[in-house]
This record gives sequence, structure tokens and C-alpha cells, in this order.
Amino acid sequence: MLRKPKTQVFLFLWVALLMGCAAFPIGPKRTFRNWDDAPPVATSTSMTPAPAQAPSPTTHLVVRVTATPEIVPTQATTDTDIEYAFPSPMTFTPGQTPTEFGIQINGCDRDVPAALAIAKRMGLTWIKQQARWGDIEKAPGQFDWACLDRVIPEANAQGFKVLISVTTAAAHTRHIYKGIFHATNGRPADLRDFGLFLAYLITRYPKQIHAIEMWNEPNLVAEWGDVIDGGVYAGLLAIGYGVTKFIDPSIMVISAGIAPTGFNQQWVAMDDAPFLRQFLDYQGASYADCLGVHANGPDGVGEIDRVGPRYFDLAGQQHPICVTEFGYGLPVDGRAPEGFDWVMSHTPERQAEALTHGLVWAKQSGYARLVILWNLNFDGTTSDPNAPYALVREGWESPAIQAIEQILTAQK
Repeated sequence: MLRKPKTQVFLFLWVALLMGCAAFPIGPKRTFRNWDDAPPVATSTSMTPAPAQAPSPTTHLVVRVTATPEIVPTQATTDTDIEYAFPSPMTFTPGQTPTEFGIQINGCDRDVPAALAIAKRMGLTWIKQQARWGDIEKAPGQFDWACLDRVIPEANAQGFKVLISVTTAAAHTRHIYKGIFHATNGRPADLRDFGLFLAYLITRYPKQIHAIEMWNEPNLVAEWGDVIDGGVYAGLLAIGYGVTKFIDPSIMVISAGIAPTGFNQQWVAMDDAPFLRQFLDYQGASYADCLGVHANGPDGVGEIDRVGPRYFDLAGQQHPICVTEFGYGLPVDGRAPEGFDWVMSHTPERQAEALTHGLVWAKQSGYARLVILWNLNFDGTTSDPNAPYALVREGWESPAIQAIEQILTAQK
């Protein structure tokens, strides 16, 4: 919680003004004043509905936040207009970006010290933990921080940097859109709720969060819970970027990792390339220090040395990438979850080869800022889509752990 009442009131007032009324320039085609009513961008994939009538202009407030930070009103076009200036993303020089490595853990349901001990043995310096907003805020204003309280302070005490991936809006903040509504996952209807949750999160763990990934795979209806639109996602990212940089400019903001599906299907998924083009068309990269990438397969589509260069090129080779999920799946007890049949031919030995090859590629790329292995200990049942990627299961440890330890130790 925010520890100073005056700070809490000031911050919440600023967030409300910023997100309730501000006009965000999200690209050359439009300026949003109401994200829910903004017309979707037309695409050749037919993954968005026909353009709706644009909302009529509304009075808006804009706020300039300087690096100090402080709120500075500036000259406005009307009596109620104030300008908000986003800080620039972190500096990036292609070909000269060092790569750091980490792993995602299941800190909510598994032994955190044991997981950190393995990560340290592997030579990793980052820990990623997902913050499922809907699991944390089960009712308006009622938060359960138990999982993050176990992970974030302990990871910092062990010398790790911490990446938090925020996803899955609280149930009371979501809405039904033309009958499409995921039972547990989805974006918030009102983006002010997302900004306020970030404010609570960052201020609860001051200087203990080093990067935030803004959402997870918004090109999947199962994760976004609404019409898939890279332009609308750019709006959510802009909110997250502005709030994060206002509270702590040192936190690295990473755009959501996108799933390389290899197909487009209405109300199911949009492939990563068209989604990324939408996102970039609305200047989404202006609101991130790093472009999020997922490289978990399938074979021939989602390998890190395929996905990474594609994203870097689509973004004009001007933005670094952060691979927030890099994994190689294996069968679980001789079976694969639904939709993961392609892992049936994989072996532990090939997993070690693929992961070490990917880490070496990232190190040599010059534009991969961060690579997070997916995952350490999500050792669920054969139906769990996370389980094929776990490097540690009950009574078993992947040979990839020792192989990664060897290459990272050699690089040091």
C-alpha cells in the first residue's frame, strides 16, 4: 500500500486526471479520448470489426510529468487543456546492447528459496514472476500480496533483478464485448483501473522491481478477452508506461510478449506479425524501453533466432528486444497438452541444445537486452500447457540446467 496518505491522494488524483480525461497521441491516424469507443484499425487479416463511428471530442486534461518527477501545468489550447509529456525510452545503440539472462519461476505455489538457488547455480541474474492482477485484487480495493511478498523481497536479497509481468485484469474491471468474454482472463474496461493497480504494485515494492512487462500475449483472445487490436493494446501500454515512469523512471518497461501462432482466426488469435504491425503503426514502441518477445515454438515458427530478427526488423532496427519467454517443450509423462502435439518428438538432450544455442544467439545479436527462460518449475499435469517447458519436475532435472550453467560461466 501507499505509505503516505498525502502521496496516495496526490498520485490517485494524477492517475485519474491522466487516464480519465487525457488525450494520448497513439499514432498518425488518430488521437484517443475514449479507448473503449475508439474505432479499431482496419487490417487485411479481418481480425477486427468494421470501423465504428468515432466518438465526439470531449474536454480533456493533459499533464506534463518531468523527470524529477513533478506535475507542471503548461499552456493549453483551452482553459481545461494541459499537456502530458511522456519521458523518452531508455537509450539503445544497435550492436552494442549487452544481454542479461533470467528465468521465470512459479513463486506462488513452489519453494521460492529452492528456485532461486537453482537460478543462481545456473548463472542467471534476473527472476521473472507473473502478477495475475485478478488473483491479487479479488474485490475492489482488497489485495492479496502474499505471492509477491514471498518472491520480490527474497529475490532482491539474493541479488537478483526482478521482472514482473502484469496480466489478467480483476474480474470486476472487465466487461462483455459482443458476447466475447473470457471466464478468467481479459483486459480492463476502464484503463484507469490498470494504472491504479500499477501504482499500488510499484509503491508497495519501492526500488525492488527492475522491469515490468505490460500484459501477456494480447494477440490471443484467451489473454485479451476482447477484440484483438494492436492499437488498443498500445493504449494500455501507454497508460502503463506513463504511470511507471512517473513513479520510478528507472524501471524498464517491456511491451507484452506476443504469441507467434502461425495463424489468424477471428475470436481466437492474430499472428504476431500483423499484430506487431498494428502496434507499431500506433507508435506503441514509443511507450516501451524494450519490445517483448515470446519464443516457445512451435517448431519452424517460434524459435528465438527466427522471432527475434523478425521483430527487430519490423521495428526498423531501432528498438531492443526482450525475450520474456524462451522455452523448449517436452512431453509430460509421454503425453502433450492439447495443441502441443509438436513437442512429442522433442528430447531432453535436444532441449539443452536448443536453449544454449538460443542464449548464445541472443548474446551475439547486439539487440537482445534481456532473455528470460520459460520456465523453471511449472511442473503441472499433462493437460497443463506450462508443464512441457518446466526444467525441474518432481524427481527430475533437465540436462539443460547444467548446459546453461556451463555456457554462462564460460561467458563470465
